[in-house]
Amino acid sequence: MMARNPVAQFSERTVAEVRTGRAEPSFAWRCIVLLGLLSISSHPAICCGDETSLQPETTVVPLMADRRIQHTVQQLADAADTNDLASVRRLLRLLSSSDPRLLVADPTGRVLPLHRRMFEICGWMNARNRSQLSAQSSQAARVMLHEAVSRHNTDELIRVIAMYPETTAAEEAHLLLARDALNRGFGRSAEWWLDGLTAQRTDFEMTPQARVIRQLIQIRRTESQIEITDPRDSESDPERTRWEYIPPISAVLHQFIQERTRRMESDAEDTITGDFQSLPWTTWHATADDQLMFRRSFEGVTAHRLKDGSICWHYTANEPNPAFRQLGVQDPDVNPVESNSAIWSLQLLFAEHAGVGVITSDRDNVYFMVEHDASDSIQRFRWRLREKPSTPHSQIIALDKRTGRRCWTLGSRTDADYGSSGLGKAWIFAPPVSDGQWLYCVYEDAVGQWLACVAPKSGLVQWKLFLCQPDESAQSQPRERNRGVLLTIQQGLAWIQSSDWVSCVDLLSRHVLWGVRQQTPEPKEPEDGDIQFPRWAMNDYDEVARAAHFVQPRPPIITSRHLVTADRHTGDILCVDAINGRLQQRIPGDPFRILLHADDQQIVGAAPHRIAAYGPLDGELRWQHDTLESQKTIVG
Repeated sequence: MMARNPVAQFSERTVAEVRTGRAEPSFAWRCIVLLGLLSISSHPAICCGDETSLQPETTVVPLMADRRIQHTVQQLADAADTNDLASVRRLLRLLSSSDPRLLVADPTGRVLPLHRRMFEICGWMNARNRSQLSAQSSQAARVMLHEAVSRHNTDELIRVIAMYPETTAAEEAHLLLARDALNRGFGRSAEWWLDGLTAQRTDFEMTPQARVIRQLIQIRRTESQIEITDPRDSESDPERTRWEYIPPISAVLHQFIQERTRRMESDAEDTITGDFQSLPWTTWHATADDQLMFRRSFEGVTAHRLKDGSICWHYTANEPNPAFRQLGVQDPDVNPVESNSAIWSLQLLFAEHAGVGVITSDRDNVYFMVEHDASDSIQRFRWRLREKPSTPHSQIIALDKRTGRRCWTLGSRTDADYGSSGLGKAWIFAPPVSDGQWLYCVYEDAVGQWLACVAPKSGLVQWKLFLCQPDESAQSQPRERNRGVLLTIQQGLAWIQSSDWVSCVDLLSRHVLWGVRQQTPEPKEPEDGDIQFPRWAMNDYDEVARAAHFVQPRPPIITSRHLVTADRHTGDILCVDAINGRLQQRIPGDPFRILLHADDQQIVGAAPHRIAAYGPLDGELRWQHDTLESQKTIVG
């Protein structure tokens, strides 16, 4: 008879004695319980009955898998290709104990969650081998799936996929996750879960469930191109037609998912519904509603009435700077008539911060960002003396739309600042983006870059997800701060572009779906005759000259099929599948300086003297126009 672990025996005996009351808790145990009660009573999310009491702050840290796990995944792929079922079964059990959210690389260079990579490898096996492989584990997978369904737990459904990727229970877990995303209005997130079911070799090797889904998706893709005759072109060209694209999740596919998943559970369906539309990104522009327009000023935010342009309210982020009081100059944003516009630049010289010009808003609040010890003006005036170099950091301030009253502040200005909540002294790249219910922003601290979900009413962080550890820190490189991290949200998915990665995050399950690393340029060797300046001797004009050939940063453009963005290092235009992250086309960065527009048919960009359009899949030039030609014909 095998001897039991003495540590396990001691733990079980101690727990049993405490539960039955036979053991008296020690003094140290009482101290721990007392400290825990004190911390709970002082926590604002538990004491007050607001929205945050339902969802305490959680931290999700998906990291790249180590070399051991990467090597094991490669062994699993090789064993599946050679039909070595014994090795496949052994490697699957070995990987099932790892975190399913760990990111692993596939042969194309993408990084995917471990559970998706394991499911894809099993999906590429033929039906006979997959049936033999799942014969011993199908019953256990079915029991685990029913427990996850009864608890309505997303993490347990993902665990089913990771532990039993070779079974039909893993496919049904994909359908359940897609159904949950559709019920919440997250169509893009549902597409990602369905993409895993259809990424198999050929139709005759598919499971019946995956075959039906692929047929429905193919019907959707062929019938989505509906010919509609344009009456305006009937006289000139009767054969000319225009095209209309139907949304990716068709009604037939939606009905199939609902009916198929309804058979898996006996409980009532989740009644949480919603049609959350992401607000448009207002990069360097004001935002407005039906009555007011909100614009960024040097000292804060100003609200104008749309009917006559008069000022409704003005918010100053900090108290008026003493430099203005000594000079007797008023703030031009407060009193633009009496202020001297010639002395406008002194605000940048003496101000403690100068925020970026991005304003975002939702139904009730306006959000903007302020910078501390990091503005361009402070970097420009290098003779300004300081006691010690401070860490650049930023804050997000939320204002009430109607009154201009500050509602909350995210991020601390100093280490001892208790008036703000959440992140501490961190660099927040831009004001938050709303999905209709929550706010999302990307920030960087000493650990790395994070995606944070913030409650719009209280400003408290609900959860945060680790994204990456950048090669160049934004708190040490002004260029990284200015370029920022760009965020786009649509139907349950968040596409994030940093200086190193383009990644996709599922906001429902809170894990990274895929990531594509941008190319790192090779260091250029100095040629003969080049004058090398030390880094501290470079001025702002050198910084502008170094970045002149890059495409100007903007959030990724999401079409019905693609994600279009610019590579931060090479300036190339990247066309990536928005759902699975596969690279469709890379257009050299020479044609563009500004990415203007993108859809399923073309990508439009602007160069210094021309505007051009390229195909998203073939990269071929569609058309181009010289912008100087139109200027020659303008009179007056």
